[in-house]
Amino acid sequence: MIRLFVVADDVTGALDTGVKFAVSGIPTKIITDIKYDFSKMDPSMKVLVMDAGTRHLTLQAAYDTVYDVVRRAVAVGIPFIYKKTDSALRGNIGSELTAALKASGETMLTFLPAYPSMARTTIGGVQYLEGIPIHETVFGQDPFEPVYCSYIPKIIKLQSEIPVRVIKLKEHFKPQKENGICVFDCETREDLYRIASELNNEGVLRIMAGCAGLAGVLPEVLGLRGIPTAEPKLHHPLLVVSGSVNEISQKQLFYAENNGFKRVTLTPEQKLEPAFLDSTEGEVLFQSVRVLCGENSPLIIDTNDMFSKTATVDYARKHNISNEQVRVRITNTLGRILKAVVDAGIESTMLVSGGDILMGFMQQVDCREIIPVYEIESGVVYSQFQYQGKPFQIISKSGGFGNEQLLVSLAEKTKR
Repeated sequence: MIRLFVVADDVTGALDTGVKFAVSGIPTKIITDIKYDFSKMDPSMKVLVMDAGTRHLTLQAAYDTVYDVVRRAVAVGIPFIYKKTDSALRGNIGSELTAALKASGETMLTFLPAYPSMARTTIGGVQYLEGIPIHETVFGQDPFEPVYCSYIPKIIKLQSEIPVRVIKLKEHFKPQKENGICVFDCETREDLYRIASELNNEGVLRIMAGCAGLAGVLPEVLGLRGIPTAEPKLHHPLLVVSGSVNEISQKQLFYAENNGFKRVTLTPEQKLEPAFLDSTEGEVLFQSVRVLCGENSPLIIDTNDMFSKTATVDYARKHNISNEQVRVRITNTLGRILKAVVDAGIESTMLVSGGDILMGFMQQVDCREIIPVYEIESGVVYSQFQYQGKPFQIISKSGGFGNEQLLVSLAEKTKR
């Protein structure tokens, strides 16, 4: 019986949350079908995580989607509902938290957005990354989803009329007197565990929200137990597919290239023209990727602008391609390339950086369920999925996760 239902706004968020339970041996499944029939839940599953795909929807569409899935989950008696949010506060935070609260039938939603192991902390209601307000970091420079504010109540109130209150670390909290959304300060994992435990003891953890940091303490808080999973054996070589423009991700790619990775960087035409991959030149690209993948050395396929930071923007402007179309076209292009690699029968460990890119690939191979298995390091998730009746392994991460040496370290693991 499902004990916990998690609603994420993108697939990497779903995975880095779900894996917190899976690595403890708690049966966990990730689904992407927002019309999922809860009456047909697998009785062996304890945690069900849905990628609701709301990150890039309008405020109202995101609200409607979250409201509907939470309402239906509550109706079948799932005792705990968890609205997973982005650790950098991207997406429709206010509308989705409001939808989750109203659909739950409860009067208060507890929001713990900190992720201490990834240096995301909440102090005075402000979200910090390594001690810097989140909007002043690389997340404030994102060309598709820039974060303009770090004060969480303000972010929520941009999309909601629900009352918001900040609960400071040493404040005496009386949940029975609260209505609306309560944002909890948190600086350490111990803070997370203590706050979540106290809220559960008070009976007010039924509807909650937070990033994957909160998920890390919930198995113990909710009494979910299993046999911890062992570190998996990774296939050699490592194939990295990245559509992320995050500075952290770009540093990882350059470091890997300087340490033995081969690299294929798509030109603006290759990544933005839907007809390109169906052309003669597109087949040449596919063939070169297949050959490189078969050479038994780590490979990067990415969409960063190598010689001019404005090349993609300039191309898009010249050809009247909007920012949203740029995002969608890059997603589809990388998804098709990765599918071609899989169809060619090339065995490798695939790493996908960026939730949009992973979803693009899953759509290409018609994959609607994925099983998280192991967290290689914080935010770097090893999962398994089925395609044409065969099991495949894949690693995923958000573009903003991981240190500079991450890809090189993973490539070394594939050689063991």
